[in-house]
Amino acid sequence: MNWKRIGNALLFPPAAVLIVLTPIAAAALVYSMLRLEETSPVRIGSYVLAFYTLVIVCVRVPKVARSIGTFKRENKYIQFWSNDPRLRMNITVGGSVLWNGAYAALQLDLPFITGLRGSILWQLTMRRLQPCAVLLYGIRCATPPANKCGRS
Repeated sequence: MNWKRIGNALLFPPAAVLIVLTPIAAAALVYSMLRLEETSPVRIGSYVLAFYTLVIVCVRVPKVARSIGTFKRENKYIQFWSNDPRLRMNITVGGSVLWNGAYAALQLDLPFITGLRGSILWQLTMRRLQPCAVLLYGIRCATPPANKCGRS
C-alpha cells in the first residue's frame, strides 16, 4: 500500500466532494447536538465528519488564497479599481450609504419589516457585522506603507 497516495487522497479530495461534504457535515452536527444523546455513536460520527471536513477546508485555504491573488492581479477591472483612489472612495461611500440606509429602514418599525427585527438574520447582520466592518475598514486605512484610502 502506498500510504502517501492514500494520505493525499484523504487530505486533497476533489472539489465536488468538499462541496457536498460541507453542508452534510454541518447539518449532521447541528442535528446531533439538538436531537441525539451525548454518547450516541451517530453523534460521535458527526463530530468526526465535521472535524474531517474542517481539516480539508483548512488545508485548502492556501490554494484558495493563491487563486484569489492571481485573479486580483489578472482582472483588469480590479486593477483599475485598485489604481484609482477616487473610484475606491466613491464605491466605499456608496456601499456605506446602502448599508446604513438598510439599517435605518429596518429601524422604522414598518409593518412589513417588523417581522425581520426579531429574526436571527437581523441579529447577525445588523448588530454583529457592522462594527466588524467598520473596524476592518479602519485597520485597512491605518496601514502606513500604502496609500490605500486615497488620503495623502
